[in-house]
Amino acid sequence: MKYEYKNSGIEWLGEIPGHWKVDRLKDCCIINDNALGNKTPQEEIISYLDISNVNSRGIVNLGEIRELSFEEAPSRARRVVKKYDTVISSVRTNLQAVAYIDFEKDNLICSTGFFVCRPIHQTKLDNKFHYYFLLTEYSKDFFFSRSVGVSYPAIDDNKFGSISFPLPPLPEQKAIANYLDKACQRIDNIIAIKQKQLDGLERYRLSKMFETLTKGLNRNVEMVNPEIHWMDKMPRHWKKKRIKDVVSLKSGDSITSTDINKFDKYPVFGGNGQRGYSSSYTHNGHFALIGRQGALCGNINYAEGKFWASEHAVVATPINLCSTLWIGELMRVMNLNQYSNAAAQPGLAVERIKQLYIPVPPCDEQKKIAKYINSYLL
Repeated sequence: MKYEYKNSGIEWLGEIPGHWKVDRLKDCCIINDNALGNKTPQEEIISYLDISNVNSRGIVNLGEIRELSFEEAPSRARRVVKKYDTVISSVRTNLQAVAYIDFEKDNLICSTGFFVCRPIHQTKLDNKFHYYFLLTEYSKDFFFSRSVGVSYPAIDDNKFGSISFPLPPLPEQKAIANYLDKACQRIDNIIAIKQKQLDGLERYRLSKMFETLTKGLNRNVEMVNPEIHWMDKMPRHWKKKRIKDVVSLKSGDSITSTDINKFDKYPVFGGNGQRGYSSSYTHNGHFALIGRQGALCGNINYAEGKFWASEHAVVATPINLCSTLWIGELMRVMNLNQYSNAAAQPGLAVERIKQLYIPVPPCDEQKKIAKYINSYLL
């Protein structure tokens, strides 16, 4: 089908088919129409949809929607959501969670961190076409560019509704939405297949990593039971030692956020990797670092050269000559996070870590293992 085209009047869009129109979102949609008042019965149960329940692909995790009494619900649980509505984040617009509500759920209420949108007239604007438009990169850029705030950029209702968009006749809107449904489903299926393949490769990589670090590169040597609880065999010529006999584990030094910036010379490492730069340093060399606090405590990072290790990073300093990469990856496969203290803010039990037994090959063999891992498994 050939179209006559015309200027849309929208800079980013350019020309559109001559029979299409251009309209503003707020002239076609109801935005935040239904809000809960303060007189909702305290005992009424609501289904609370928060921003964290919507992933970056716009999929709602139904299992994470909490069933709460109105009294238990957060004060921001105020916006009524119906089937076929589109919800879109009004805060943190740089991330922009967008979801199409294609399911029925009684008393579904979302956070005020969402806008709730539905077409004013179903004969003018199709729900799904409207949703797909809000998913476009242009929409995301538009909302972010008109947001205020740095840490939590947010946009108000009026600016949100001022976005202009192309409006084909309703049959074409439905045809476009149906086409995108099928195309997106095909892409989702391909992604699922590729993800399954990647998961399989990752399991193989981790298995190969564990085998290499516990049994070495030469499978023809005699193996023995090392009597180490997390592994079954090691080469007879390897030694069974405690971690504290191989490396000393010591937390870094305190540093305030005001002493960390983007411009100084020396990198600063915390429990989850590099945080920024400092004008001074605490260590010089190549070290494995263990995260000491938080949900990810026990994770492994590396630092080389002159750097500052904060109090949230445990520095593994070799007592005798040993390969940094070998000891770092060995501690990674040991899953040190399992030795954290159970608390609201988990922390690594460093004294317990020091007492754990590990298989220790000769230094030259450590280097060969590290070289193999660096070449093929990292």
